[in-house]
Amino acid sequence: MNIFEFLGLPKDHRKHPFQLVKKYSEVSEKLKKPPYILQTKYDGLFAAVACINEFATFGRSGKMLSNTNDIERTISKCSNDFNGFLITEIYHPTAGLEEANGILNPNRTKPLTDSQLDMKNGLKYIIHDYLSLDEFIAGVSAKPYLSRYTRALEIVNHKEMIDWSIVYKEEEIQDAFNKAVKAGEEGIILKRNVDYQSGHKGWRSMKLVRNIDFDLLCTGYEMGDYGTKRYGMVTKLIFKWKDETIKADLGKGYTDENRVYLGENPSLMVGHLFHVYAMKMSTNGKLRQPKVGERRIDKDTPDA
Repeated sequence: MNIFEFLGLPKDHRKHPFQLVKKYSEVSEKLKKPPYILQTKYDGLFAAVACINEFATFGRSGKMLSNTNDIERTISKCSNDFNGFLITEIYHPTAGLEEANGILNPNRTKPLTDSQLDMKNGLKYIIHDYLSLDEFIAGVSAKPYLSRYTRALEIVNHKEMIDWSIVYKEEEIQDAFNKAVKAGEEGIILKRNVDYQSGHKGWRSMKLVRNIDFDLLCTGYEMGDYGTKRYGMVTKLIFKWKDETIKADLGKGYTDENRVYLGENPSLMVGHLFHVYAMKMSTNGKLRQPKVGERRIDKDTPDA
């Protein structure tokens, strides 16, 4: 069941359930108009928590996330009645997003392992936006961002709301980004205090993230050779990249247990999107030291 079916609407009510985020560097200079609302970009998963007679949580693609009952219970206890969607980011303070994604995956059918249960108990959320039911169905909100933020504050009594500040100059933006990366965060988000438009990807909400990153389609994988430390485990994933393929090592957060499990279940890799990040791009367009991040369960289309 996707988010539209949850509301009693046709499954294909709208192509994009929510507004999207674009890389700051890819937005036309003509459309960059400070001041911006500056927020930390958490290394987490987009999640819209609905209270429409009952609580349910959905990813950016509109699919219902798994194992979110603890978060929904917490929000129900600290919030006033509301009829709409709290837009949040679900993250784990210490573990990698790769493992958290395995818990939240909408297609998950197997019970959680003991280690996953421990991780589930440690999942946190941070709220950064709000849409009423009518606004979500319409796909637009005429309210500027800070008005929607204020409504979210009223709902949750100031708990678990993301902090924000105002930046005016490019130097301030770069300084904030450098400080966020140095602090171990993924980067920063820049927002204009304007209306909301589902499906819009551009100047309304922009991100600066560490390294170079893409969401790529996995076409294959490699296993560790006999006699090596990771024999019987997945060591690399293979991706379609432009007109060729690249191989990327599994990144931080993939345990030996994860690697064995993936090797036993190749359908969890091949044909799916993964976040692939690299140190930089070489002068001939090659990704330097690419690593595999989390599986993008909230996205259906790879980056071009």
